Amino acid sequence: MDTIFLETPKQGKLNLKADRVVFFEQMQVMEAHDETTCFTLFFYKQQYLTAVKTSRVKIDSYLGRILKEGSHYGAAHPFLQALIKSHTTPSLRKISYPQLKQQMEKNRYSRQEQAKILTVFESFIPKKQLFKDIKSLFYQYRREGNMSGAYQIVRVLQDFAPKNSFVRELGNDLSFKKLESMYLDKSAKLLERDPFFKEECSSMIELRALFEEEGRYLEAVSIVMADLVEHPTQENYIHYTQLIEHYFPSEQQIVMLEHLYELIPAFPPLIEDLFRSYVNQKEVVSLIPLIVNHKDILNEDKLNQMEDLLEASLSDISPTTRLAPLMKILVEERTGRIDTLFEKYVISLMSSTDLEQAIAHLNEFPQTLPIVRKVKRMGEIQEDFDSIQELGISYYELHQLDQALDCFQMEMELKPNDPEPLRWIAKIYGAKQMVHEAKIYQQLCADVQKWA
Repeated sequence: MDTIFLETPKQGKLNLKADRVVFFEQMQVMEAHDETTCFTLFFYKQQYLTAVKTSRVKIDSYLGRILKEGSHYGAAHPFLQALIKSHTTPSLRKISYPQLKQQMEKNRYSRQEQAKILTVFESFIPKKQLFKDIKSLFYQYRREGNMSGAYQIVRVLQDFAPKNSFVRELGNDLSFKKLESMYLDKSAKLLERDPFFKEECSSMIELRALFEEEGRYLEAVSIVMADLVEHPTQENYIHYTQLIEHYFPSEQQIVMLEHLYELIPAFPPLIEDLFRSYVNQKEVVSLIPLIVNHKDILNEDKLNQMEDLLEASLSDISPTTRLAPLMKILVEERTGRIDTLFEKYVISLMSSTDLEQAIAHLNEFPQTLPIVRKVKRMGEIQEDFDSIQELGISYYELHQLDQALDCFQMEMELKPNDPEPLRWIAKIYGAKQMVHEAKIYQQLCADVQKWA
């Protein structure tokens, strides 16, 4: 979760944690919080505008539509980090509504852009005030005799306040009838004059080219992904992967593929790429649910890769039981061919849990496996004084040296004249690299043999 430094007039600099971001049309809306307050941050074409304290959103507002119809990305998605880090200043500023209007003029946003941006603040600024300011933009165009620009504002107002009498009058104004017809006909001339209308009428390929040309690469990736989710084809997937490979480092590409997997979990090329990525990055824990849900992708080569990955991960993953789903699949697919790997798995299991828990866990595996039978036998004899030596040998063979030592020390007390427990204790100390102790018990073993 990325940290956002937000400069506020009253509270000073705040450290916020980003929760999610929503992409819709030209807007990006990010939700973030600190320990006490939630904020909504607004971006236009990936450029930061301002932040407001989060309040109840009007369902029928433009912001309500953004949250309902937009593409949502969670806190871990690279889009949040990219949006935050795209600004050269170390912190973002929370500015007032009058400051926002001044900032938009300073940044040379068109009046159409200013009007569209103002509508997103309906849940935070009185609608009457917003309407007045948008209406002012309309009259600026009108006084200049720019009827095309004026009608662009009319179209914004029709979306913002369709039932307003002034807006209805403008919609029936005969001076705009020709322009209205041109919009209905999707006139090429209008597509050049009205950038919003151009985006509205463009195909996904045209939008992608436009966004990349304008430096709006996050929006380009977002619309390509949305198209892929709606039309999951090999061609669309190639377009998406080419984009993320161009704009994002490999570790972030995996996160983006995982997000895509949540939306289209049965898409074979995506599953193959995730498998390859998890194996290359040695992300065995991430691989588990993928394989469990898609065992049908396994072939000889993938099984070999899984074996290698599991063997390398046994000592790193705790508890070992987290690896059980993959191990079960391997046991099922390769009966009789993974004895060595499964033995290492059981040894790791025994090191991370007690005997009873190990037995309970191994009940999920075929009971005919030799090492499973060995562990179950250990459970049967653990309370039998006549079988302590057998138990100790089994612990030793499973590399559980401390438990083996306990068994043979007890056996030594029960059979003080028997050199065998002493020989095993010396052997165990040798395995533990405790040379001095090993020599002592070797001598004791020799002495007992001499006295026997």
